[in-house]
Amino acid sequence: MKTFTKTIWRMFKDNKGRMALIICIIAVSLLLCSGLGVTTSAMEKSYNEGIQQENVSDFLLKSTEDTGFKEDTVNSLIDNESDLIAYEAYFSADYTITLDTKEKINARFYDGKLQNREVNTLALEEGRYPASSSECLINKPNGYLINYQVGDVITFNNFMYESLGLNVSMSLEVVGIVSSPLYSSFVDEPMLTENMGSELEEIEDYLDVIIYTDSEYDAFNLFGNIPVNEIALRYNEDVSIFHRDYKKLINTKTESLNETLSELEGENYALLTFSDNVGFIYFDSVNDKIDLIAIILPIFFMLVCALVISITTSRLVNDERGIIGCYNSLGISRGRIISKYFLFNLMVIMIGALVGIVGGIFLLPAIIHPAYSQIFNMGPLMFSGNIWLGLLFSFILLVVVLAICLWVILANLKESPASLLLPKAPKAGKKIFLERWKGLWKRLSFSIKSMIRNIFRYKKNMILTILSVMGSGALVVLGFGLFDNARALTDDPLYGTVSQPIAVISIFVLILAALLCILVLFNLVNMNISERKRELCTLKVLGYHDTECLLYTSREIITLSVVGALLAVPLGWLVTMLVCNLMDFGSASNVTWTSYILSLVIMIVCALISNLLLYPKTKKLDMNESLKSVE
Repeated sequence: MKTFTKTIWRMFKDNKGRMALIICIIAVSLLLCSGLGVTTSAMEKSYNEGIQQENVSDFLLKSTEDTGFKEDTVNSLIDNESDLIAYEAYFSADYTITLDTKEKINARFYDGKLQNREVNTLALEEGRYPASSSECLINKPNGYLINYQVGDVITFNNFMYESLGLNVSMSLEVVGIVSSPLYSSFVDEPMLTENMGSELEEIEDYLDVIIYTDSEYDAFNLFGNIPVNEIALRYNEDVSIFHRDYKKLINTKTESLNETLSELEGENYALLTFSDNVGFIYFDSVNDKIDLIAIILPIFFMLVCALVISITTSRLVNDERGIIGCYNSLGISRGRIISKYFLFNLMVIMIGALVGIVGGIFLLPAIIHPAYSQIFNMGPLMFSGNIWLGLLFSFILLVVVLAICLWVILANLKESPASLLLPKAPKAGKKIFLERWKGLWKRLSFSIKSMIRNIFRYKKNMILTILSVMGSGALVVLGFGLFDNARALTDDPLYGTVSQPIAVISIFVLILAALLCILVLFNLVNMNISERKRELCTLKVLGYHDTECLLYTSREIITLSVVGALLAVPLGWLVTMLVCNLMDFGSASNVTWTSYILSLVIMIVCALISNLLLYPKTKKLDMNESLKSVE
């Protein structure tokens, strides 16, 4: 038992480099998986923190009558809703106004209490609150609102008197700029007067300015009291708006409020929840797209990761044929032999998963939070511990790798111990189809001939190398594809909000895909050198220099990498098309030719870097290895 345990630790010691490489590949793949898996959850926490700090309303009650709500409606609501935390009643309306410059703009007016609000708190960003009827606040000029500054004067015709045949000019000086949780995004806010009940894609009229006046100074009160036509209600105290308990609260209160309002107002009202808020709708749309990416992209990363680790595991088992033969001849059970290699894979996958999952939890949300903050009024970054996606992919990866490991071990155990104790003889060279073209074959140099022969001599290596490069290369193309689509859809009213976060994710995917490509090729080149070190040592004995020995194997890898890279382009196009269709975001036609060319360049550069990194290993090859015969 002690001897067997020692051989296990010896295996770990002798394969430190191989372990480190596999751990890095797993960590890179799971960095993306876990990072995308926690991003939407982290962004929801930050978004919720931002709006809850300003006491966002759970319901907005809007009167559809010009005269507003009846006088006893507010009092009756307060009496009937015992669990109501806070409320605000005020005047709100959208109008197209004509400025003194004859320009027409769309404006939303609020007339009510501005300071010390208990619901939908107005956070003063700049300036002060109004102190007279000729002063006003404006909402912070997000991406769509006119950039009025403190001290500007807005002069327009007083729309409220047009029905009376009066042409009254009115001027309001901007004395402060505020932010409101009702306008939590930097996207166009539709005019409710024209677009109530319309889908976002159908809306054509958007606001240009949001103006707040203080009801204490009666800015509009020349011909009677301004009606109360909007009531903001707050029931929730500390539950996240994304939590299922909040949805239960909203459903319950919607029923009771509809009953009360039907008795008081008949059908002359509209009941809006926070889920009807434009900012929330856009935020939810962005998160839906990110959630789809979180499910789709890791699949491709994990396929490449599983392929490379499976190749490495198979090579490890085949390298230890002699040791397996010793175990078999000593009577060690199959279960114990299998457990040794299972333990190796379990250890490297657990370490790689730990590094990747922990890194993903903190890295990607920190990178993408600023992109969200450019579109939404986000709170501080709140990290999420929702690691189920990373754990799920880790488990799937473990099952796949262990299954392949089991298959390879059982295939070896079918041979007799005497056969296993002998290393496999190198594959004999065979004539290839190009040799039949004598005119072409004679013109090729010796190095090119040997390269072509070796490529077809190790057909399995050729196929696995091409597949590995195709997989990682397709991810590079996908990264460029997402970036090009994000850039192409920037001006789209709906997708413009999605573009910024996806552009950040695409850059993250590009970096990780290129890193994965380098690691994959480094792993393949490393295994190629280890597998053929007898051949390389023979070449050194024959007088080949270190650089020539490196070129002897690197020519093959680079050639196969170029083939894999060329095949990766159409595969990447198909993957991009699939992802875009599933996300309903852009199309593969938005990917530019420059991106395809850059993808090819990146893959070839990755192949060169991988070969150069292994130059020291080629120099350290022991020529005495070539004197050991295979008998």
